[in-house]
Amino acid sequence: MFLSLQGSSPLCALGGLSVDQTLDAKIKANSWQRRVWLMSWREFREKVHDTKLAFLPIGCIEAHGPHLPLGTDFLIAEFIAIKLAKRMKGLLLPAITYGVVRGLSGFPGAIRISPIALEETVYGILSSLGDNGIKKVIIVNGHGSEYHVKAINKGMDRAWYNKKVRSALVNWWVYARKISTEIFGASGDHAGTAETAMVVAINDYLLKDRPIREKDIEHLKSGIRAVPWAGSILLHEGENMIVPNKKEAKFFVQRLLDRLESEIREILSGWSVQIEAMKE
Repeated sequence: MFLSLQGSSPLCALGGLSVDQTLDAKIKANSWQRRVWLMSWREFREKVHDTKLAFLPIGCIEAHGPHLPLGTDFLIAEFIAIKLAKRMKGLLLPAITYGVVRGLSGFPGAIRISPIALEETVYGILSSLGDNGIKKVIIVNGHGSEYHVKAINKGMDRAWYNKKVRSALVNWWVYARKISTEIFGASGDHAGTAETAMVVAINDYLLKDRPIREKDIEHLKSGIRAVPWAGSILLHEGENMIVPNKKEAKFFVQRLLDRLESEIREILSGWSVQIEAMKE
């Protein structure tokens, strides 16, 4: 059976753009070649021979202020994973776009799965990758809920002990805080300066033309915790909200990617030592 894409306009996983608008450009630019879901099984098998490393983005769907999309967490995770996969010659896996959402569940648009569902999904993916010969996976996580992160870690632990698949969880915002503060004078916790800078760098058209009001912001204070969060933007006490321009955002992203790549390469180096030691 032969299928034609001519005249079609469905959205696909090429960065959320229509096939007929972007497929030719993506192929010419070779930017799609690390995306597992666009490979045939033969192409996948050949790529696995070249690299044993894969990148898995994970995020969620929840409110990110009036100015950012609901999918901000997985959009950022996928963007970082794309860049790192290219730099480090790894395979790019489709993003897990749903996660454990609790604190922001008081706002419209929160679509959540249980911690067990996320744990099983992570474990299932890592196990399947191991069966396919991929034994090293970098998980780029965009969502900071403690329940979400704990579920991912449980899936990773099981994949190692049951399948001997090594994995590393990268919570990008931990490294972004210092860099964002140095560049912008602020970082924010949720939908703040750092996340906004990432979205601007991805595509500034994703920014919503809605004013950020004081009542949209909750300043996190030690000694008090609201369930659910009272604001869809979470800032540290005494911190301001800054919306960077495109040039500033790109500079921020490059600094962040450099740091993340360095940290990941250090882990990969340590794993290589382990693997060689087990052969002795």
